[in-house]
Order: sequence, then structure tokens, then C-alpha cells
Amino acid sequence: MDVTQIPEHWQPVRILRALDSNSRSLGWPPENRDTSQMQTWCEKRCRGEWLIDFDDNSVATFWFANRGDAAEFAVRWFPFKCV
Repeated sequence: MDVTQIPEHWQPVRILRALDSNSRSLGWPPENRDTSQMQTWCEKRCRGEWLIDFDDNSVATFWFANRGDAAEFAVRWFPFKCV
């Protein structure tokens, strides 16, 4: 599927692929942003369709047809640590 044909109800999750000094100040977690690991996770776990779009060298957008898949993906790759 071409990203220009993504249905309106699909959920986007944007990933900064390269962290720079400004990214930490915006609250991005310090973990690796390797999108290949995220794609493998999607292949194994997603119940609905999904798609990845590389906007440019610094941003990747994962699109999910299933809202639950988008939520689980966000929790897996952006965990909030409680103190």
C-alpha cells in the first residue's frame, strides 16, 4: 500500500530514527531507535495491517489499521518508567 492511500482511520506512530542533543530535551527515551527491530515486532504481534513510511532520514512513521496494535506498539517502544 502506498502511503498516499492510507485510510483516515489508521493510527500513526512517529519515530525519530536519529537522536540528537535536542531530542533528549523533548523527552525522547535514550533507547535505540532501530526501526528494523520495530518492524520485526510488528510482523510477529500485529493483528491488523501495518505500514512503515520513512518521511526522511530522521523520521519514520508506523501506520496501524488496528488501534490496539498502535497502542501496544507505543507502549512497547515508548515505555514510561515509574520511579
